[in-house]
Amino acid sequence: MIEWLPRSAFRAEFESEYRPLGRYISEESHLDVSLAELQVRIPVASVHTPVDDEDFPGPVERWYGRVAGHLFLLTYYHHPSDRVAILALEPRFEAREAVRTAVQELLAPRSA
Repeated sequence: MIEWLPRSAFRAEFESEYRPLGRYISEESHLDVSLAELQVRIPVASVHTPVDDEDFPGPVERWYGRVAGHLFLLTYYHHPSDRVAILALEPRFEAREAVRTAVQELLAPRSA
């Protein structure tokens, strides 16, 4: 199950739990999903970030989350294709599997 975090809580946990141990978030998976789909399925508002070097081609909408103790970022890029999101997570196997499974369940088609 995904626990959605405020950006400040995400950053605090990253700085206290990840950085001192050399853990990092870098592995990325591209998702074919629209902003509208994400907004319907994620129960918290995104954090809007205007264009800057880190978020090129920005602007972006970003959600911060944790699954089974593993932090991850879900970033939607305002892009002409309108279906570009990137899931960034820790490259360790158990983190990848836990986060990817939870996000797949989040985005799975729902019966009417």
